[in-house]
Amino acid sequence: MSHVDDLHAGQEWADQQADERAAAEKAQLADLMTAEPVKATGTRARTRAEVPADEISSLPNIRAGLPEIAELAASIRQRGQLSPVIVRPSGDPDVPYELIAGRRRLEALKLLARHSDEDVLVLADVLEGVDDAEAYELMLLENVQRVQLDPVNAARGLRALLERNDGMTAAQLARSLGLSVSWTTAHLKLLESDLPPEVLALVEAGDLSFTMADLLRRRAGAGDITPEQAAEVAQEVAAGELTPGQAREQVAPPKPSPASGGDGPDLDDWGPDDDPGATNAPPAQPPLDGPAPWEGGQDGEFSPGDPHGPAEEWLLARMLADWASGEDLDDLGAARGSELEHARSLAPAARLDAIRALAARLAAR
Repeated sequence: MSHVDDLHAGQEWADQQADERAAAEKAQLADLMTAEPVKATGTRARTRAEVPADEISSLPNIRAGLPEIAELAASIRQRGQLSPVIVRPSGDPDVPYELIAGRRRLEALKLLARHSDEDVLVLADVLEGVDDAEAYELMLLENVQRVQLDPVNAARGLRALLERNDGMTAAQLARSLGLSVSWTTAHLKLLESDLPPEVLALVEAGDLSFTMADLLRRRAGAGDITPEQAAEVAQEVAAGELTPGQAREQVAPPKPSPASGGDGPDLDDWGPDDDPGATNAPPAQPPLDGPAPWEGGQDGEFSPGDPHGPAEEWLLARMLADWASGEDLDDLGAARGSELEHARSLAPAARLDAIRALAARLAAR
């Protein structure tokens, strides 16, 4: 089979995988929409009220700051408050309500009140029976889903919420917030790692992507680099001295030498009990030779949930290893020798997009 035929076969297989994944996601969404809620927030008693701004107290804000308050206050002054804030009874007769969600709106209204001779009323939905843990959960949910938190503050909020809910797992927390389990666990691991504070500070400031920080975390955790080296690479990427592809190549695990046993273990040596993230897993870049999944040579070994990972990981890694140029690798943020690790780092949809993009490049040559 020629390279072009192989690309076409791979493209057809990738399209089939995308259709099957879309059907599975549709079924999963249907199950999610009909599942019993983890928390009863949606069924709690709710009343609409207009409350003086000074009668609402605020919990500590998840965000470090509240951007563009003056602009929001000007907008409310012109058009009114378009959506209510969420509060709960505080039990304090002097300040009878406590804010749950809508901190920017409340602060904007308080700013208006300080510059007005008239009383400024806050449109509020009052929720009954909300405990501290559920209130914090609603605060986090608003910050994550309405205005994207930076990864570090999102991780801190998730960890604080786990601490407030004894016995709750990361997976249960993700489902209660409507978030991806993998997204939630990856962010929690960012805080549990040995990454130096300066790396987290770069992520929090928006100078370093979460993807790069997660790569440095995994490489430092595996012992391939020290925390100090991770900080140095992070600084160079943030300063533009290294591209993501160059950084990946710099922190990639060393290839086994021929004297230590050749090119490393074959995928067939990877037992079903091995965890890709565990220390007994094979190197990040096992050999990619052998028949392709769609040729039937590895039937069943790449099914979803299998420790080997989805077959599109294999396909993308094989295309990167066999046919991609250095420019292709740099554009895709991959590095020579770490093709499979790069494929594993991508979300399923991103893998399929990369396969299509690389196939189009190769076919045009």
